[in-house]
Amino acid sequence: MRRVNNAAQADIIVSRNNAIGTNVCGRAGFPFSNGRPFDDVFISETTLINFNLTSQAQLRFLLAHELGHCIGLRHTNWNALGESTPIQIQGTPATDNASVMNGATCGLSWAGFSNFDEVAVRTLYEVPFTGEDGYLSGNWNGDNRDNVAVRRGNQIWMDYDFDGIHNFIQSYGNGNNEDEYLVGDWNGDGRDNIAVRRGNQIWMDYNFDGTHNFIQSYGNGNSEDEYLVGDWDGDGKDNIAVRRGNQIWMDYDFNGIHNFIQSYGNGNNEDEYLVGDWDGDGRDNVAVRRGNQIWMDYDFDGTHNFIQSYGNGI
Repeated sequence: MRRVNNAAQADIIVSRNNAIGTNVCGRAGFPFSNGRPFDDVFISETTLINFNLTSQAQLRFLLAHELGHCIGLRHTNWNALGESTPIQIQGTPATDNASVMNGATCGLSWAGFSNFDEVAVRTLYEVPFTGEDGYLSGNWNGDNRDNVAVRRGNQIWMDYDFDGIHNFIQSYGNGNNEDEYLVGDWNGDGRDNIAVRRGNQIWMDYNFDGTHNFIQSYGNGNSEDEYLVGDWDGDGKDNIAVRRGNQIWMDYDFNGIHNFIQSYGNGNNEDEYLVGDWDGDGRDNVAVRRGNQIWMDYDFDGTHNFIQSYGNGI
């Protein structure tokens, strides 16, 4: 939404109306049959003053709630309020105590939209797209299973349970303006998180709040052949490595200095370098893909221990 100062330019007009009902803070309506949003939000100044509900945070919450009605959102707690059954928006729960759209909440202070408030609006109004910006994988919820996510701009749409429906949307970084998005368990809490690479700086988020918790400088940025992520030493934390030709320069402790160099494969002549804990020893190792063959090293000695044929290569 965009605020305008001319009523002729406005789709929704917010105005004072002290006659909307006894002890009613605000009132709005639902979109019109032609798809346009409801065009009026009425606020009772009398009610707000009588009950001392005039802080900026309280007014922001009230306006967000009423504007939500204007674009088609019902009360999240409709059942508790005895209201008629709404149409459930895909990806949202039956109850959400943090939702701005809960009814009978006048006087609450603004604390931001809940995650599922954002899911609801994006599901209804996101601009159609022709393809995903990227696919990522990680153990998003700590259940020891990696799941898939898609990146749409700076939003990471994460699926927890393989049902093809997102469970959480994280906004992080600047989307396609970042050099690279990376995934790793940076703090050893058992959940994979997002990082963005900006040159040789890795901006890591630990707790899905969209704010970086740590910045690691490592390597030479875009002049490196590749950045890789893995738990190289088995300490439960994922660390950064850079590939220079067939050499993997691994950092164990986030200090920006390599702890080990592994030579493996033929560098840029390989189809692809991959990382995984191939033998279940708690340490990630390197593999190279040659067509449909994955040549896996288990013990950092630069010699393959197993070759898996899978798929049709590229």
